[in-house]
Amino acid sequence: MEKYVCKRKFLLVALPLNINRYTSDEIQLGYSKKDLKIISYNNQEFFLENTKQSSKLEKLNSKRFSKLCAKFDIDFISKRRYYIPLTSKLTAEIDLYEEQIDDSFIVEVGFNSIKEAGEFELPFWFGPEVTNDPDYDEKILYNKITENVKQKKKA
Repeated sequence: MEKYVCKRKFLLVALPLNINRYTSDEIQLGYSKKDLKIISYNNQEFFLENTKQSSKLEKLNSKRFSKLCAKFDIDFISKRRYYIPLTSKLTAEIDLYEEQIDDSFIVEVGFNSIKEAGEFELPFWFGPEVTNDPDYDEKILYNKITENVKQKKKA
């Protein structure tokens, strides 16, 4: 997991052709009521982030991961993250959620400098920028998806 100076987020006009040919990770993502974000990559790497205190990810072993999940009764959502090379230094990350709530797909690109982010030329398959749009915040999307899943189970 790379750390970037800044990230920009865009809607996609269309998914890249043959998206399954790109490298990807299966990600499980959950939030607790105590502002803990818990992430599992391919059920092999586990991370914890306290979203109120910092954005630093703490690596967890599988035993601690399981204990935290049980303690905080976390609902997880699943997504597959595809890594699409754009240049030798830039990679687009596209998350496809198992429980997609609409046809909006988001692509995110991380940059090593604000200057690099500002000079970025959008590929033709990128749509409008949603970096600062709260509707596309990861936790907001998480809440929408988990609520949608709960509603389906009730029906």
